[in-house]
Amino acid sequence: MKRSIFWYYEKLVILRASADRMVGKWLRNQPEYDYGYELKELMTQGKVNMRPRAVNAIDNRILYEDGSETRIDNVIWATGFKRNDGWIDIHTAFDSQGGIIHERGVSPVAGLYYVGLPWQTSRGSALSGWVKYDAQKIVSHVIHR
Repeated sequence: MKRSIFWYYEKLVILRASADRMVGKWLRNQPEYDYGYELKELMTQGKVNMRPRAVNAIDNRILYEDGSETRIDNVIWATGFKRNDGWIDIHTAFDSQGGIIHERGVSPVAGLYYVGLPWQTSRGSALSGWVKYDAQKIVSHVIHR
């Protein structure tokens, strides 16, 4: 049976390794890779196709930057791999280099919290299958403060 690398990471508790522990410190110094075999297989089978950047949606059509378009029935919204905090219009949420200020997802700005940040508490913090652990911590913080 084929298993994703994430299955092994979960069994070895690697993705929940805290950034300040030995395993976490080692992981932070490793290069980032795109894992998984499922997407490659679907692309090879022609079930998933790469398209240019979407620039507009009109009725049931997606328009791409190269002028092509696709008629659609459903949309699955994926935010991509490059973070952009520019929509946060709160000056005191950022340090002098433009990075967001937080301690394990808790901002010094009252009522502002984060989940899904790289290494927020562990390697898995920014991964959809593991972000739930940080979300639970934030909810607990909000409830018990």
